[in-house]
Amino acid sequence: MSQTGPVIIEARQRHLRRAVALEAATVLWNVIEGVVAVAAGTLSGSVALIGFGIDSFIETTSAAVVGRRFLSELRGTGRQGDESRATRVAGTLLLVLASYITLDAGRRLLGYGAAAEESRVGMVLCPAQPSGPTLSRPSPAPGCR
Repeated sequence: MSQTGPVIIEARQRHLRRAVALEAATVLWNVIEGVVAVAAGTLSGSVALIGFGIDSFIETTSAAVVGRRFLSELRGTGRQGDESRATRVAGTLLLVLASYITLDAGRRLLGYGAAAEESRVGMVLCPAQPSGPTLSRPSPAPGCR
């Protein structure tokens, strides 16, 4: 029975290291995706593509906060409240993004502003993003967290 505690702690540490690595990969992907999407959206005049890129930056912020929480737990300096802070920040940023898209769409519907052009980069970028099942595959079983 005395080995159960160390085995669980070791498994927890291994899962935390994996979680930190996945969050780092998510941040890297979202930064690249955001830069490419905003640039392509700006060139083509597509508010949807710009919004997609800005959403990637919002996801980057959330992933960075969650990754920091995992890293601080891994180091033994865990702080409570990081998840709720990330939720508030992401929610606020999503409301700002929704307002931007709504205002720009209304402006264009009223005839102000140029029509968006086709973006081949956007056609490749949007379907190429990793989906939830792809990123969650390396996650531990529910009982092992």
